[in-house]
Amino acid sequence: GIEYGGHSVVIDPKGKILASTQQEQGVLESRINLDELTRWRKEFPVLNQMLPECP
Repeated sequence: GIEYGGHSVVIDPKGKILASTQQEQGVLESRINLDELTRWRKEFPVLNQMLPECP
């Protein structure tokens, strides 16, 4: 089977860590403010600059 090293995180568009599993096993859940995400993507449209060969 596949083993993962942990350290999973959910990070908001500004870089703030919303949730973290550290090294323990578990399920990570977090709420995301979609309105804030939409505003952030309009202000910083970095996905529009992604090269086609970079998925």
